[in-house]
Amino acid sequence: LMRELASGGVGETDDGPRHIVKEYDFKTANRFTKEQIRAINMVFKRFGYLLSNYLTGTLRTSCDAEVLSLEEESFNQFNNSVPSPVIVSIVNATPFNGPILLEMTKEIAYSIISRVLGGTKEICAEGRQFTEIELAVIERVLWQVLRHMDEAWARVIDVTSVLDKLETSMQFAQIVDLNESVLVVTMKIT
Repeated sequence: LMRELASGGVGETDDGPRHIVKEYDFKTANRFTKEQIRAINMVFKRFGYLLSNYLTGTLRTSCDAEVLSLEEESFNQFNNSVPSPVIVSIVNATPFNGPILLEMTKEIAYSIISRVLGGTKEICAEGRQFTEIELAVIERVLWQVLRHMDEAWARVIDVTSVLDKLETSMQFAQIVDLNESVLVVTMKIT
């Protein structure tokens, strides 16, 4: 066989079964198993229920929070998709190894601020940054949100979350390498 191959006398044969080879991209390797994603989906559905109840009571209006999607992507993709200004909470959750980011759009943040301070309409958010008072209001709301997130995790694992830092731009929230895989849970709050 080797002699024939070296002399070029061997032709291609179609006797054996052909195997389809799927290319594997090591840059975008999946880090989360299907079971982990299912468990996280269950946790965040429960969190959505608890968050809906909390926001309804706090904002004195009907609120609904639901999970829209769970996607695994690189931190760079997530980082590039976040607008500015935005509320980014860096949360240290024990026993997890890395921090958790909670991102809140400026529209949701300004709506919460307005309702907590007694207003009924959304604050005009065009072209302005958050004030120190507005950030203090959001920080107080986020502490309660973290308490409900810990309660949602309790069915899977005991988690203790602590709000480490509150930022208004993603450039100050670089918590992992840009190529690192992260799981992005998108929730819709109405």
